[in-house]
Order: sequence, then structure tokens, then C-alpha cells
Amino acid sequence: MTRKLTIAGAFLLMVGLLATFGNADDVPTTTAPTPPQIQVSQTGSPIILAEKEAGAAAEVVVEETTSVLTVTTPDTAAELLLPESVGSDSGLTEVVPEEPMLFTPPTELEVGTSTDTPDIFVPAEESTTDAFPVSSGTDIEAPQPNAPVVAPDSEGLEFQVFSNEGRILSAPATDDVVPTFDGEEATVNGGIQKINVQAPAVTVSSQGPTVVRVGETGEYVITATNNGTAIAEDLFLVTHIPEWVEIASLTSDLGEVDQLPTTDGVQLQWTVGSLQSGKTASWRIKLAPEKNRPFSMDIKWTIQPQTIVNQVDVTQPELQLSIDGPEVMTYGDTEIVVVRVSNTGNGDAEDVVLKISPGIERGQSIGLLPVGASKVVELELTAEQPGSMPIQASVSVSGFEHDKKSLDIQIRRPELAVTVDGPAKKFAGNPVTYRIEIANTGDTTAKDVVVSAVLPPEAKYTDGNDKLQTGRRNLSWKIGSVAPASTRAFEFSCVLMQDGQNQLSVRVEAAAAESRTGQFRTAVTGVADLKLIVNDPPGPKMLDELAVYEIKVVNRGTKVATNIDVVGQFGYGVEPVKTEGRRAELLPGQAVFNPIDSLGPGEEIVLKVYAQASKAGRHKFRAVVKSSDPETALVQEEMTWFHSAEQSSGDGPVILTADGAGQ
Repeated sequence: MTRKLTIAGAFLLMVGLLATFGNADDVPTTTAPTPPQIQVSQTGSPIILAEKEAGAAAEVVVEETTSVLTVTTPDTAAELLLPESVGSDSGLTEVVPEEPMLFTPPTELEVGTSTDTPDIFVPAEESTTDAFPVSSGTDIEAPQPNAPVVAPDSEGLEFQVFSNEGRILSAPATDDVVPTFDGEEATVNGGIQKINVQAPAVTVSSQGPTVVRVGETGEYVITATNNGTAIAEDLFLVTHIPEWVEIASLTSDLGEVDQLPTTDGVQLQWTVGSLQSGKTASWRIKLAPEKNRPFSMDIKWTIQPQTIVNQVDVTQPELQLSIDGPEVMTYGDTEIVVVRVSNTGNGDAEDVVLKISPGIERGQSIGLLPVGASKVVELELTAEQPGSMPIQASVSVSGFEHDKKSLDIQIRRPELAVTVDGPAKKFAGNPVTYRIEIANTGDTTAKDVVVSAVLPPEAKYTDGNDKLQTGRRNLSWKIGSVAPASTRAFEFSCVLMQDGQNQLSVRVEAAAAESRTGQFRTAVTGVADLKLIVNDPPGPKMLDELAVYEIKVVNRGTKVATNIDVVGQFGYGVEPVKTEGRRAELLPGQAVFNPIDSLGPGEEIVLKVYAQASKAGRHKFRAVVKSSDPETALVQEEMTWFHSAEQSSGDGPVILTADGAGQ
């Protein structure tokens, strides 16, 4: 039969049995079957009362090192009787101190009996003198066939069991208490899923002395064993030690131990973590009490809760569009725009059509798009017009639009402007400095900017070392990039040699930009500048030896000199014999060269006169250069010593008169 008992009644029933059969001398020897056993496991298994077969004698077994409490009754007791006297209640109160419950007890327990053993008898009527009633006040119902055992939800709960001496005992679960299975089992049959989840079968036991003298050390060993096949996660144990008990040692072979001070002692914590299947971990605590006072070391523990998850999948296609392309393009560039259609849902999409403008305005059929699949369409675009170029795309399934996207591409282009500045007037031959400015008025950076310049004819470029480079009229500079709304400027120098208007032409070019040109004109005034150089023969000359006189005329100016007359004159006693460099007329004491029509800038002409002296002494030579354009008159004199073997050092020079005659 089945009796319904409150959890308080079940607990008091166990207390009554402890008090009734606590004295071994009062229990008669019998050969009746073994009385029922009460087992409480710290793994959170429900309290179950069950009868077993015959044993030898009735006894109360409370071992010092066990964590399981077993109470047996005389074999002749076919029925389980509860004490009714008030005196027995008070005796129970003294033996078993009241401890706080660690979980909320269920409202009722079901006590089942086997058909092979006598039923447990529970009085149906309440005793007015019984302070610990067993029944809830309702009638006891007959057992139902295959009735399930109602047990409290024990997952993650903590249990404590105290011995007569006040020690905490733990009871490992046995197969005859709760049949268990480990791990998680999931099966799917015909689209129906079935999941079985069982918490790890963890047994926690404690072992240690019941009596410790003041000043001595007692060792307590707490072990945790995983009897199941599943891993026990986040296993955590904690106990409290009074402040007057010294903790001599605290070690563990797995996890970490810690001490946290409290207001009335120390809280000891053992964080085991993960305990593998079939493994055992130990926590050793050595305590030395300092006062003659009893204390209890209650151990609480928890593991990670287990859950059952029923996954229900709902399918639906979900199409998404993405347009991957540049937001900004430079005029003239070509870019690839990628349009991607993806099915991010969990159901296949059928009859998919993609439209892109510009490019595929009428639509392109994609057909079936499975879950997780994508279709990619690439468009090649060339930026041919500055401004905004929109790209629009849409995707539909079975004629219904699912998504649409757009991309606006800004087409940018640099706009260049060039400005040339320099002197308006300049004398030929003098350095001229020009300044070139490059401005970008566009909306993007001008890259690879190159500036080219063409110098005026006969102009000479001045490099960084102030050296003139002739014959180089075409110049170019690479100035890199010019940002929008910015200006780059640089200067260079040259020498203008041509008389009149000299024009400098500049051209600037850059990638994706139209080329621009600029000019600047400078009025140049040229000047002819003649220079006369006379080289007379070195050292004294013999009377019969020819003396060579060199006349050099140089135009150092920037303008052509015209109508240049050159005359070589000798003192009395020296006559010209012949000339070189230009035809000349030999007159007494003179050599008159034919006029030089022109002598350009930088040009020179060298004339030679050969003369022979007929009289010993120091004779003067005079060279005269005259020109009408530019108006020039140049005269240079040199002196030569002619001598004979009989000439003495006292002979004086020959003085030329104004008409060329010697004195």
C-alpha cells in the first residue's frame, strides 16, 4: 500500500527510530527479516523507505568514517510503529539537534512497498499526545499499479546528515535507491526528438575523528567521487570553522583551496572545478581546537546544473543583397562593382530574379538559391563623367521583392591651373628668375603632376649650382601630387641672351586631369662689349729675328658688334713683314686689317702681325680697335727690346710720335 507523508513527518520518523533503537541492550535478538533501511545521499537523491530481507539482529550502526546512516529494526516488526509518548519526543530532541534545511522540502513523499515483503504500517489516526505526527491528516490511499515514486527536484541541492555525536555524514547513492543513467542521450526518429539528461553521480564523503583534545590536531578528509559517466562541472565545497579552532593544514589533490575570514571564524572553500568520470578528489583539513567546546564542521557542496534543450528549427528563406564597390572614383578609372545575392535564411529560395541598373535592367534569373548559397554578379564601370553615378539592385522571389540596395559612386576629377611670373624687362646676359604656380581647383587630388617648360632661343638654364647649361631649352619637373584647393609653386633661373622679346612656355599635366599651358614674355636689351687683348713676343729679340704680335678682339656682350677696324702700329726702326688671321694692308710702320663685318656675343677673332727691327733698342707696339656699333675705341701698347751683339745696355727706347714716326 502507499502512504503519503510530509517531509517533516519523514524526518521525525527517522529521529524516532534513532531514539527507540539507540540502546543495543533493549533490542531483542530475532531471526526475522532485515528491517527497512533509510539512506540519505548528498547527491540529491530522494528519501525512499524500502523493506529488505531477513538479517541477524536489530542494531543501530553509526560508523565513525562513513557518510551513510543505516537504521535497522527487529525482524519481528512487520509494521513500522511511531512512538506516541511525549517523553520519547523529548528524548529525541536531546539526541538529535535541529539543523536548518538546505532546500525547500516537497509537500509530500510517497512511500512504496514491494509485493515480496510485508507492507509498512503507518497509523491512520493521529495521536493527540504525539508531538511528531506522521500523516498529513488525509486518508491513506491504496497503492496504484506501477505508481511512480514522487521525489523532490534534487538537481544542484545540498544535503546534510548528522550522527548522534553531531558529525555530518554523507550517504552515497546506491542502485537500489535510484536507478540512474549518465550523460546526455538524444535520438531523432521520424522528425521527433527525444533527449535524456542525467546529472553526474557525485558522492561526497567526510572522514575524521569524533573527539579531538585541546591543543592536539585532528585530520579530516573530504572526498568527492564521480561515479557516473558524465563530467561533473563546477564542483564546489565549503565549510565553516570557528575562530577558536586553528587551521593547521589545508591541502587538496585537485582544484584550489582558499580561506575567507568571517565575523565568527573562517570559511574554507574547495573549488574542485571539473571532476572526470570515475575520478576521486580529496580535501585534507587539519584542525587544532584551542578551547574546550564542541563544534560541527558542516560541509555544503554544489555542481553545475543540468539542462535539457529541445531545439525546434523553423525554416524560411531570407535573401540579402550587398553591393561592394568604391564610393569614390577618379575620372577615367575603371573599377569592378560586385553585386552579391545571399540566402541567409534556413530555407531554400526558388525562382530568384536579380535586377541591376545600369547593366541588367530587365533582370537575370538565378533560379534556386539553397540555404547559405550566394550568387555574384560583377560589373565593370568606367568613370566617364564627373558627378554622381548611382548603382541600384533588387532581388525578388516568385515575383515578390525581398531586398534592394543602392550605391552612389562619386566621380571626381582634378582641375589644374598654371600661372607663370617673371621680370618684364631685362638686359641680355643677366640672370632671370621665373616663378611657376600650379593650382588644383578640382575635387580630388591631382597625381603624377609634371611641369614642362621651353626656354627662349639662346637662353641658358641655371642649375642648382648656378652653372649655365647651354643648348638645353626643354626642361621638366615632377612635383608629385597636388591636393584639392591647394597650390604648389617653384622657381628656376636662366640667362636670356637674345635681344628682343623672349617667351617662356609652360605646360602642366597630371593623371585624370586636362593639361594646361601658360606663357610669359620678357623684353631683353642686348649690348655689344668688345675687349682688346695684345700679346707681344717674350724676351729680347735679335735684329735679324722676326717678332710676332698677337691681337685678340672678343665680344663679351650680348649683341653683335659690327664694322670693327683693327690697326697695328710700330715705332721707328720696326716694320711689319706679314699678317695672319685676316687680309691686311702693310704700310710703313703699320698693318691695317680689312674691317670685320660682325662679331657675335661670345665670339673672338685673333690677328697676328710679323715684324722685324732694323735698329736696336726698345720699340713700342700699339694696337687700335674701333667700332661704330657699339661705338668703341680701344688702344693697347706693348714694348719689345731688339738688340744686336754690339748693343750696350745704355741704349734707350724709341718713342713713337703722334703720326707714327719714331724719335
